[in-house]
Amino acid sequence: MCVALVLVVMSETRSSIILIRLARDARRITGNNKLKARIEVERASLRSLLKVSCTRPLCTYDLVPEVYISSL
Repeated sequence: MCVALVLVVMSETRSSIILIRLARDARRITGNNKLKARIEVERASLRSLLKVSCTRPLCTYDLVPEVYISSL
């Protein structure tokens, strides 16, 4: 129940999602379909998304030794 409450009450904080919503609203209000958020124009490939998702945790181990030590 607490999780459902958090999902309903908390607003979105990720900037890319906020910009997509703002661009969608601006398109609806102005009727100008050329208005797009950068993320809508520059879609990343699945391969690059997987690469980032797999390598980011490894970079965390290199940059923050406390994370590596606490995982042992």
